[in-house]
Amino acid sequence: MLQAFPKVAAYVAAFSTTTTSETAVAKALAGEIAIRGKLPVTIPPFAKYGDGIERAARATAPDSGSNVPK
Repeated sequence: MLQAFPKVAAYVAAFSTTTTSETAVAKALAGEIAIRGKLPVTIPPFAKYGDGIERAARATAPDSGSNVPK
């Protein structure tokens, strides 16, 4: 799959297709939750074992029009 997109600057690997993992990836890409992890495998020639990233969740202002109880 990585070879099909050689110009992409970054990839997200969840290593699971469960709903929980897919939801976490979507939230991480939207900045709602932090991204952190290390690759548990080597993917030649793209990444080495242990490559990874850590990014904090994006800070957001409270939504004054939210229907969610506080």
